[in-house]
Amino acid sequence: MAQNHPNFAPGDNDRVHAAIDNWKRKLLDLTKRNRALNFKVSKVSTVTIVDELAPEVFRHLYLNERPMRFRATDERLNALINVVETQISERRNGKNQD
Repeated sequence: MAQNHPNFAPGDNDRVHAAIDNWKRKLLDLTKRNRALNFKVSKVSTVTIVDELAPEVFRHLYLNERPMRFRATDERLNALINVVETQISERRNGKNQD
């Protein structure tokens, strides 16, 4: 058993350890709320990394804590351009109607 801290009463030590154990259990969320465990691919929130080695991406982003830039594929870039052009057109048309 761990030694009591001089500022704690003897019963406090057990309560502190119980609280820490409770926090540890709560930090590991195994329910469906944990998006890391219940990951679903979607066009909006998923980035597909092409022509890159997964261990190198992990090393760069996680282990080295470095940022990484991603370039859109032609298909996604064209879709993005279409969305932006549509938004610009809608805004212009909306302003012309006022």
